[in-house]
Amino acid sequence: MLAAQMAAVHRATMAFAQRLELARPYHSRTAWSAPSTSLARTFESQMQALKRYRTGGEQKLTVQNVSVNDGGQAIVGNVTRGGAAASPAALVDAQCPPMAVLNEPAPAPIPFKRKAGR
Repeated sequence: MLAAQMAAVHRATMAFAQRLELARPYHSRTAWSAPSTSLARTFESQMQALKRYRTGGEQKLTVQNVSVNDGGQAIVGNVTRGGAAASPAALVDAQCPPMAVLNEPAPAPIPFKRKAGR
């Protein structure tokens, strides 16, 4: 279906381009240039959609189980490759307190009373 739409948009773009070439007065040229430009942009976005369809979109890597032995280190979260601006936070040594367990219930909220008049 996308290929049929692309063919129709391409044909319309070429028809508008021909009319733009044959137009003599200036106001006639500006009238044909806007739709021609719009159709060319539509065709380009359809090409991008076709490319995404053929390549399958973005690639993802999901790790289900991670084991870290005594003295080992791990990074939890999104890790991207790049320069210093994209580098993850520095790792801490094993003498720091352990991270909270994710399955533990959250602590109860502390009640807060506002002062009168606010």
